[in-house]
Amino acid sequence: ARPDEIERRMYEYDGDAEMICVVQIALQVFVTLLLTLKADLKHELGVFFTSIFLRILESSNSTFYQKTMVLQLVHTICRDPQTVLDIYVNYDCDLNQVDILAKILSHLTRIVQAGINPGSAAPSALSEEQEQQLRARATDTLVCMLDSLVNWSRAHCNANSAELVWLESGEVLPRSLVKPAAAGADAGDEGLEGMRKEQEEIDAILLQKEHKTMLQQGIKAFALKPKKGLEIVSKAGFLEMAPLAVATWLHQTPGLDKKAIGDYMGEGDDFNKAVLYAYVDLMSFTGMTIDGALRHFLAGFWLPGEAQKIDRMMEKF
Repeated sequence: ARPDEIERRMYEYDGDAEMICVVQIALQVFVTLLLTLKADLKHELGVFFTSIFLRILESSNSTFYQKTMVLQLVHTICRDPQTVLDIYVNYDCDLNQVDILAKILSHLTRIVQAGINPGSAAPSALSEEQEQQLRARATDTLVCMLDSLVNWSRAHCNANSAELVWLESGEVLPRSLVKPAAAGADAGDEGLEGMRKEQEEIDAILLQKEHKTMLQQGIKAFALKPKKGLEIVSKAGFLEMAPLAVATWLHQTPGLDKKAIGDYMGEGDDFNKAVLYAYVDLMSFTGMTIDGALRHFLAGFWLPGEAQKIDRMMEKF
């Protein structure tokens, strides 16, 4: 079934004890898939998180039982520190994925701090006792995640600490490196190489996350002031300020504000016109009818409100 169909059925059958058991079993199956096949189902698992579970937590229409089951699911996931780290690396640090772990933490924090629907003008359908229970569950889940990561970190550090020596200079080296024996030196070289590779992998992940954060800042700025957003992305090294490069970026970058794209390409500056022409030239209208081609043309942006901007766009089309 599609994620939207699953979500609809969860709402439709809420309160039915038999259906609740079925949903609980389905959630257990999801956890099993996440723990065992996450490398092969990265996209599918991400869709389930964003389209079902996180939507249930943030929706004012979700009931107490639905939120409880999702919180229990998240709690189960948080007990496995490797899965938490995998979610962060494979989604929050991936330029093409949603920040799932950040969203989970955000929703849990909102439930703990401000109840189920913070800032909502509509009264909550949940009783005060139910809201308190959900706050307690969300708190337990946050604590479980922190405990899980702390225990993993301690175990990882303890496993390596016996092999490390802190020198008076402040440098940290594998114990084998300080041995004078040739065999020890050879082993030290291997150990040092392993540490270097591990550190390089960590640095690459952190750098990718930093790039993603900067890209997200540029996308947000683009929605308010397109030129400012492009400047941020360009300085971060994601974009060359050439018409074809900018047009390709507008085509391929998810999450861009379509209204801002239309306003930017409709400007009368020579560079903006060149971006518009390159943008259209990247599209193929072969075999399309005029109305189909027009829909395809307008799929990536909204027409601006000014007649002059619209004229420029339609003239190129």
